[in-house]
Amino acid sequence: MIPDGRVADWGEIIGIDPSRRLVVTWCNEFEPEVRQEGYSRLTYMLERQGDMIKLTLAHNISSLKSLLKTGKSLEATRR
Repeated sequence: MIPDGRVADWGEIIGIDPSRRLVVTWCNEFEPEVRQEGYSRLTYMLERQGDMIKLTLAHNISSLKSLLKTGKSLEATRR
């Protein structure tokens, strides 16, 4: 939420592998030009490395790339 009470982003969890991976999608809800980009997908990956945990983030921005190149986001991301 942003300070005035509006929802900033909306999304859902689309994949879970406990203690290893979390995949979420989200879409910006309050900036029309950003909302047009559609949903974005982020994968959090956890990997044990000795006594530490490595965190890797993979942000799928193919729809944004399409929007920038063609003026239209990928149809699959327009929900």
